[in-house]
Amino acid sequence: MADSAFVIRVIKHGWPALAARMAVMWPIVKKKVLSDTSARQAIETITRLWRLRLRQLHDANYCQVSTLQRLQYCRNCVPAFAIVENQAGRRTCRLRTICPWCYARKVHNLYKAMESYVGSDDIKFVALTTTLVVYKREVPGQLLLRPLLTYYSRLASKVLKKLEPAGGAYTVVVDPRDDRWIISDRLLVLVDPAWSAPDWLTQYQMDVLDSGESTKQALAKTVRKVCRYPIGMLTASTDAVVEVLNAQRNKKLRAIVGCLRKTRRG
Repeated sequence: MADSAFVIRVIKHGWPALAARMAVMWPIVKKKVLSDTSARQAIETITRLWRLRLRQLHDANYCQVSTLQRLQYCRNCVPAFAIVENQAGRRTCRLRTICPWCYARKVHNLYKAMESYVGSDDIKFVALTTTLVVYKREVPGQLLLRPLLTYYSRLASKVLKKLEPAGGAYTVVVDPRDDRWIISDRLLVLVDPAWSAPDWLTQYQMDVLDSGESTKQALAKTVRKVCRYPIGMLTASTDAVVEVLNAQRNKKLRAIVGCLRKTRRG
């Protein structure tokens, strides 16, 4: 199986697509991508970077792409920001923590799950994030990173439960660097318009982005804040990325609660 030459028929538009573009495409190409021409160029750039990273992961014997068949399958994961020729026959690799395309589809789906609450007088969107930078130095990644992921997952779950939102979601994201990890707890909640950040949040050093409204633009900005792609997955050394991917295996690093859970099931 050879690399597919994706022939783009049309660039995706709409608020869910824009939210995914802001969260994933913009950080990777390091600029705002607004026109269709720029989006096509960005898709080519991301395709090249993703295929290079996959080859490096294969050479490092990373388990998810250790065989040539699986490697090629992932290299042909269909881009998320456009409709391509023979779209119906394309498949996705489902490596959602690292694949830019599958990560973007995850962002798109989160926006769609919340879209029904746009325009509601009873809801506003709020993003909460906290970030820890851990320098690795001489500490083996598996000995330190996995316990940190467990801690941050429990912390996010605790905060989400304590906030008692109408609906919400959290994810723990690791953005790898060669000498450090940037670990983020990211929460997105649906709350009453009169809601304000409680004082106890300060003990968790949470950065609060309060949209103050329930418009499509506010939702897109909130989703972007919570779902920004960890760019180190494509730019850090292969060893640093494999270290993070292995630490994340079999870890519960995300959850959806309340009305969003019902929307997702529907």
